[in-house]
Amino acid sequence: DTKANDGTADSATIAGTVTYTPANDAPVLTSVSISVTEGGNAVLSTGDISLTDPDNSAFTYTVSNVSGGSFEVFDGTDWNTATTFTTPQVAANQVRFVDDGDEVAPSFDIKASDGTADSATIAGTVTYTPANDAPVLTSVSITVTEGGNAVLSAGDISLSDPDSGAFIYTVSNVSGGSFEVFDGTDWNSATTFTTAQVAANQVRFVDDGDEVAPSF
Repeated sequence: DTKANDGTADSATIAGTVTYTPANDAPVLTSVSISVTEGGNAVLSTGDISLTDPDNSAFTYTVSNVSGGSFEVFDGTDWNTATTFTTPQVAANQVRFVDDGDEVAPSFDIKASDGTADSATIAGTVTYTPANDAPVLTSVSITVTEGGNAVLSAGDISLSDPDSGAFIYTVSNVSGGSFEVFDGTDWNSATTFTTAQVAANQVRFVDDGDEVAPSF
């Protein structure tokens, strides 16, 4: 408010008139978090995004440097790979992250735009739960003479597993002989043995001496 005085009397007090032009404030994006299991997917929700903007409530998000998977947007029929998505799409549960199933936690960068100004680009936060991958056994080979025996070595086994290095092997349908495990004193027939026993040369196949090649 303001008033004028001529030295003797005051004018009435009146409200001033202000012509005000607001400036657009850029959105401030502080975090975007997802929780995903290896090989799984996570739908992004509004609660996963921490953002402030005094001017706007609708934003376009852009992701970059995405590794370990991809973002997808649902168009009403299909999920499609995308690098941008909007506030309404997030609110409608139409945005998800799909993990690629490897053993490494995903990562991504993200920024928000209000249509005029962009936030700073920040690194997303990923809570990653690895899943156990089943071992892939491709071959087990032995070379044995009729009536003889063959000690199994690690080199005789072709196996891959990104999660583990120790295994229990179980043999079945064994014909033409038997497997044996050494207990420190004796060799004993066995249908199971471990990686550690193989590495210690404590597993062998004993041929029964007939004229037929063994199998297992």
